[in-house]
Amino acid sequence: HYLAASNKWIDDYKLNGLDIIGKSHYEIFPEIGEDWKKIHQNCLQGVSQKYEEDKFIREDGTVQWIEWEIKPWFLDSKTQGGIIMYTDDITERKVTQEKLKISEQAFRGNFENAAIGMALLNKEANLIQANKIQKMSLKK
Repeated sequence: HYLAASNKWIDDYKLNGLDIIGKSHYEIFPEIGEDWKKIHQNCLQGVSQKYEEDKFIREDGTVQWIEWEIKPWFLDSKTQGGIIMYTDDITERKVTQEKLKISEQAFRGNFENAAIGMALLNKEANLIQANKIQKMSLKK
C-alpha cells in the first residue's frame, strides 16, 4: 500500500485528483502483470532491480516507456518495511528516438537507391560517403 508518492510521479501516471495513499499498487494499476508482481515479491525478499527502458502498456492500451528502479525499504537495520520504486516516464524520448531511426532509415534508403550520384561531405568539403552511382562516376 502506498505511504507516499511524488507529485511528478502522480503527474507522469496521470493520477491527479486520486487519493492513492493507503491503496494497493495493484488497485491503482490493475493492468500490472505477473512479471511485475514477481519483481515486487523479489524486492520484498531483499532483491533490488532496475531497468533503463521498459514498455508499460496501460489499461486503456496506451504505451508508456519507463526507466525504473526498485529497492527494499528498511524500518531499521534488520526489518524490511516495504519497497521503494523510482520510475521516470521516458516515453517522449523513446518516441523521438523511433522517429529519428525511421528518418535515418528513409534517408539511407534514398541515398543508397537514388538514380543519381549522391555524396556526403564534411565542412571542409572532404568526401565522407558516396552512394553506388557516385562511386562509379568517381572511378571514371
